[in-house]
Amino acid sequence: MSEHNQKIAVNNRSGAGIGPVREFPLEEHWVTLDGDGGSARMRYLRAGSGPALVLVHGLLGYSFSWRFAIPALARQATVYAIDLLGTGFSDRPQRLDCSFRASAGRLLRFMDETSLASCDLLGTSHGGAVTMFAAALAPDRVRRLILVDPVNPWSAHGKRLTELLSNPLVAPLVSMLTPHVRSLHEFFHRRMFGDRRRIPADSLEGYRKPMRIPGSYEYALAVARSWNRDLTD
Repeated sequence: MSEHNQKIAVNNRSGAGIGPVREFPLEEHWVTLDGDGGSARMRYLRAGSGPALVLVHGLLGYSFSWRFAIPALARQATVYAIDLLGTGFSDRPQRLDCSFRASAGRLLRFMDETSLASCDLLGTSHGGAVTMFAAALAPDRVRRLILVDPVNPWSAHGKRLTELLSNPLVAPLVSMLTPHVRSLHEFFHRRMFGDRRRIPADSLEGYRKPMRIPGSYEYALAVARSWNRDLTD
């Protein structure tokens, strides 16, 4: 379902009490990025007004991850919530370079295509690593860098798992079996939440929906294959 005509309501007034409500349209847009052996379409949602703020989701997340944050942020900024190539409802090009550096380069090309000379960048988890790389590659284009639980290149967390998922014997099994095993989806989904009692009712299905698109798990495995090299980089 397209978000074209949806609206998000935000309170114009901070502090206690209920102030006047202003509605911001939540618009769905697409840009075409050249490179990586061809052209691919990247999807993003836009809402609000003011300075540009680009939101970059974590691994296997997409713009859906920010659905509760966008109304608050749209009070003070023009919010761009992207679906990185390979995830969400963006294209999944074959032989896509899924390294942090390449993803950061595509993020900067996204800014070019949307005429953003500069912006605030907010990244979480894997998206935090991508935004850090973008800031390193083009520091003059990033006004502020906001990191929420970003990938930590000095941490050993995830290194053994990515080595396992990169194994040429294991990766095909993951790609073949994972899309059909709901219990695995539920297990990894629960791990995203510190307090499982607060998991929204729409969350699991919301994250599963774009994972049904062919190429989704191949993208995740490609990220895993370059993970440890990326941390060194």
